[in-house]
Amino acid sequence: MQKRTGQYRLLLLLASVLFLLAACGGGGDGGNSEPINYVTYESPEKGITFEYPEGWATNEVPGGEITIASDPALLDDSNEYEGGAIVTVFAGPADAFEGELTTILDDLVLFLMEDDADQVEIVNEVASTTINGHDAASVTLSGREAFTDVLLKANVMAGADQIVFVAAMYDDESADKYEPIMDHILNSVELSAPSE
Repeated sequence: MQKRTGQYRLLLLLASVLFLLAACGGGGDGGNSEPINYVTYESPEKGITFEYPEGWATNEVPGGEITIASDPALLDDSNEYEGGAIVTVFAGPADAFEGELTTILDDLVLFLMEDDADQVEIVNEVASTTINGHDAASVTLSGREAFTDVLLKANVMAGADQIVFVAAMYDDESADKYEPIMDHILNSVELSAPSE
C-alpha cells in the first residue's frame, strides 16, 4: 500500500504543478538571445545534483520536492503572472514505487486525462530513454487552461536506489525560450546514494 501511496502523491504533485502553471497565465517573450548562467543545486541528503538558471526562484519542501521557477510569482500561486516556466523535482526511495518507469508515467497520464481528457493531449507518448546513464522514461503533454496553452514534460529516472521525477511546465508560446533550459536542467541531473 505504501508504494501506491507514493505514486498517488507524485501524481497529485505533478497535476497540481500543471494546474498552477496554467492558472498563472501565458504569453512569454519567445526566444532567448542572452547566454544563460547556471547554478548548481546539490543535496547529499536527497542524493541529487542538478543545474538551473541563475536568478530563478527556488522552494524546497520536506519530503524531497524542489520547485524552481523563472519568476517567484509562480511559487506564490499568483494569478497575475503571465508566462514563465516551473520545474518540480521530486526524489524518493525506489522501493516506494511499483512497476516499470514507463508504467509510472502511464499512470500519470491516465490520472491527468481522467478528469480533463478534453484539455490534455499527448504530444510525445511515454517512452523509455536514458538520462546521464540512468534508466529513464519521458512523456510530453499539452493542455489548455484559462486560455493558456501549456506544455508538461515529465521524466522519471532511476539510480542509486531512488526514483527522481523531473516535471517541467511552461506556456506553449515560450517553448523556444524554455525548452533548451528544461533540457539543460534534465540533462544535468546526477544521482547518488542519499546520505540520510
